[in-house]
Amino acid sequence: MAIEIKNNKDWLHSYNSHLILGSLAFAGAQDEMSLFSKLPSRIIEQIHNNTFKSFHFREAGITFSCEIEYSGYRDMQSFLLIPMENAVETYFSLNFSMNKQK
Repeated sequence: MAIEIKNNKDWLHSYNSHLILGSLAFAGAQDEMSLFSKLPSRIIEQIHNNTFKSFHFREAGITFSCEIEYSGYRDMQSFLLIPMENAVETYFSLNFSMNKQK
């Protein structure tokens, strides 16, 4: 998944729900997933703990990778980026991937 937003004057909400849903769907198809698996909660925790930050982690043989860059926004620590009043330009980029390791 790749997102790039330039010169947006509106608030940006985190893409955590999109990342979590995609990650859980992919992880759910792996042999390591079971009814009582702790895997979903570990994936959710990793993503939530890195809102608007780049991250890389591995679970169930899957490498989850997210690169985030932004400028001209203030991180409100509440899943929101708000454009700075004096920002001439705003920029947001997110690149997310999941790869099954052999």
